[in-house]
Amino acid sequence: MRKCKIYYQENTDTIKKRTKEWAKNNPERNKELSSLKWHKYRSKKEKLDFRYTKKDWETCKEHFDYRCAYCNKKEDLTREHFVPVSKEGEFTINNIIPACGSCNSSKGNKLFHEWYPSYEHYSKKREKQILKYLGYNNNIQQLSIL
Repeated sequence: MRKCKIYYQENTDTIKKRTKEWAKNNPERNKELSSLKWHKYRSKKEKLDFRYTKKDWETCKEHFDYRCAYCNKKEDLTREHFVPVSKEGEFTINNIIPACGSCNSSKGNKLFHEWYPSYEHYSKKREKQILKYLGYNNNIQQLSIL
């Protein structure tokens, strides 16, 4: 660990230049990593669980046919917290679904059952799909024991 710190101190300018160049050449990956870094920071700050991999995200998007879980549009998808972080929603497979930016912004920090039924893109079929994916039965999440 000490060698890494010394190396960084001796090569700070070179490292920063390479990092900036990589970010410029890989904008999508950089955006994704920045987002994950932010979510991890926020989860740690709120003392919430953070267990979500790139594979989990791919599986989630695949389940919803690479469409927004709320409106079914095929747009750029964001990781949407079913239970908002402000209401102790964790960053885990039991709480993340894909949403377009518009739906994610519209929901904000509202609870799903308060927001979605009155949303302009409401669909009973999609509601069932979301709840089933997240493991809900009679509005109670059924979490598996590891």
